[in-house]
Amino acid sequence: MNNFSGFDAKSFVEKKTREFWREQNKIPVTTMAKNLAQSVGKFIGNGMKIVPNAVFFKRKEICLACDFYNKEAFGGTGRCMKCGCSTAKLKLPHEKCPIGKWGAELTQL
Repeated sequence: MNNFSGFDAKSFVEKKTREFWREQNKIPVTTMAKNLAQSVGKFIGNGMKIVPNAVFFKRKEICLACDFYNKEAFGGTGRCMKCGCSTAKLKLPHEKCPIGKWGAELTQL
């Protein structure tokens, strides 16, 4: 007879769902390198500005709630499993979520 006391089914399902999406959404290193190069070019071209803290924290809140966000990646700073970016992307005004959950913030600079 199995003992299920202390078993949290909801946490188990959430963990397995995150693991599934991580496996389904591996981004090639070459794609991440290309995305990074394009982003750095835009960052420099826009005068190396960053978004206000309020925008950063709102974006981060949205990402943390997303099934495609791996909170443990990049040494615990997090990684988007759709585009491969770290939370550094959240500071860049020209960047946007790859699945449309937040957009560019060029007007606030």
